[in-house]
Amino acid sequence: DLDWFVMRCLEKDRERRYGTAHELADDVRRHLRQEPVVARPPHTLYRARKFIARNRLACASAAAVALALIIGTIVSVRQAVRATRAETLALQQREQAEALLTFMLGDFRTELKKVGKLELMDSIGVQAMAYFAALDPRSLTDTALNRQARALTQIGETRLEQARYTEASEAFATAYARASALVARHPRNADMLFERAQVEFWTGVVARRRGDLPTASAWLTRYRDSAAGLVALEGKTLRAQRELTSGLHNLAVLDLDRGRLAEARAGLLAERVALEEMLSLHPPTSPLRFRLSDVESWLGNVAEQSGRFEEMRTHFGAAADGVAALAAAEPAVAHWQLRLAETRVLQGHALQLVGRLGDAAEPRAAARALLEQLVAQDPQNRQWLVALLRLGLHEIAARLVQRELAAAPVLAETRDRLATLV
Repeated sequence: DLDWFVMRCLEKDRERRYGTAHELADDVRRHLRQEPVVARPPHTLYRARKFIARNRLACASAAAVALALIIGTIVSVRQAVRATRAETLALQQREQAEALLTFMLGDFRTELKKVGKLELMDSIGVQAMAYFAALDPRSLTDTALNRQARALTQIGETRLEQARYTEASEAFATAYARASALVARHPRNADMLFERAQVEFWTGVVARRRGDLPTASAWLTRYRDSAAGLVALEGKTLRAQRELTSGLHNLAVLDLDRGRLAEARAGLLAERVALEEMLSLHPPTSPLRFRLSDVESWLGNVAEQSGRFEEMRTHFGAAADGVAALAAAEPAVAHWQLRLAETRVLQGHALQLVGRLGDAAEPRAAARALLEQLVAQDPQNRQWLVALLRLGLHEIAARLVQRELAAAPVLAETRDRLATLV
């Protein structure tokens, strides 16, 4: 019972946890009264054990009669029972460990990401990778395969955010083997297809970060096709639509990488229309709202490369406004503060390109204040330090354009910061 109490408290799905501390207390009281508890499945055998515990004397008499009938059998099956119990116990312990690991790499990792503390997951990721590598996917149940595919994908995401691309690729490759095995077993199961699609997406992202555009295109095309398959299986659900628009976005970004500006712009505009439709039909969650701002930022990049600087300024301004609303609504989430600083830098860059040099200083100053505040909280956070470095490069460029001698101190500061990161 105590194990089940703990596992119910740690359930990833909120609907399956105890609703209040009072509900947990009631379950503990049931345990103390030798009554069946709510936390575990109501199996007949379990209820029988509880009944016996509450009615020991009556059951003892019946047991004495039964014992005379089965005592001869006990000797012959004792070893088999011991082996079965040991195997069952080992399986239960592994499932409990993997469930806890999934929680650590899922909900717990999400909270750490909000405050920029993903390095705390390093030791968990190393141990999890070693554990999963020792298991044969062919011998695992569907539940174990699914749980491991998720955990490995989350490990890969953490490595990717730390720019550890080789280790990220290893985690994603192992996750893909698990996820593909599940899809092969259940080709009509949308959840299995969804998990495999996530691995395809992140594998493509790693390839793009490394500059390997052909490999990135192959994996992101697979992801887009899996997303289309998800729509075919479950219809236009929020999950399926979100994945399909993401698939279109990735291929548009690759078009931009290859200099195919017209195709990139068309793909991003189509994505914006789809996102606006989703926001009108579903609750406006923070991730969905951020994606709309992110599309504006990418459209700004396309406009800049096309030489349409006023259009670029409009898109970057819209992106900054969208992220500013998220940061105001969730001020404790460091991720939004970082994204707001990045969009402010782009906003200043756009103002400079259209000749509004004086106005460009204000969003850059706002970005510096945000980033310096983040770095003060955690001077070792690589992502925040890199963002501050990029801001320094924009500031140097702005001062050189205006032929300001004050660029020299900023240049020296940025050079030292870059040397430290290298």
